[in-house]
Amino acid sequence: MSSSTRLEALYEELKQIDDGTHPEYLAKLREIEELYEEQKEREQIAYELALERIDYEYKRRVQQAKDDFERKEKELMQGMLAELDEMEKRIEWEYSNMDVSRVGNGNIIDSTKKTLRGRGGILVEPPTYFNATPKPSTQNITPDTRYLLTDSEIAEDVRAFSGDQSSPHKIRFYLTVWWDYVSTDVCKVKTLVILAIRCTNLRRNILFEKKSAPEENNEKAEIV
Repeated sequence: MSSSTRLEALYEELKQIDDGTHPEYLAKLREIEELYEEQKEREQIAYELALERIDYEYKRRVQQAKDDFERKEKELMQGMLAELDEMEKRIEWEYSNMDVSRVGNGNIIDSTKKTLRGRGGILVEPPTYFNATPKPSTQNITPDTRYLLTDSEIAEDVRAFSGDQSSPHKIRFYLTVWWDYVSTDVCKVKTLVILAIRCTNLRRNILFEKKSAPEENNEKAEIV
């Protein structure tokens, strides 16, 4: 092949390259396009997988948050109910141990029982098989009362408080009369609290005087 023929062939290839019709150029271009399509498909698949993974993780966390919320809400409700039950039991226990809740008169009136009105407008219980003779109602003189001190300690406190050296039985009788004299339960509680405070202060003064007496005697002995 002469040089002129080879030069013409090169010019022809250059023209094909400029026109975009060269066979090798077209083959490389098709190869690049195939690689681009494959890479694009892989990227689309990865994108869809990432979206599915994110959606799954989001739903899982939302469900976990709901489960945690329901569990904590249930625990809180159970704790509050248990606390309310405990408070209710404590209030019932305190109410059952309060003197204010006690009824001063132990006689219970039955609303279904029929009564007869005798002379002077006095209600008389009708005679029955178990009760042939009517009995007058008796008032409860000594109501159900709980003392924090013993009878001897109360008697000593009252004797020291009043300055009287009488017997404990007489003081106990005076206390019973005084207790029945107070009408309402609230007054009883208030009066009992005041008396307990005064007796406590009196006990402290007596103990202080007993403790300070030996010290004064020692000081006098030292002075002599």
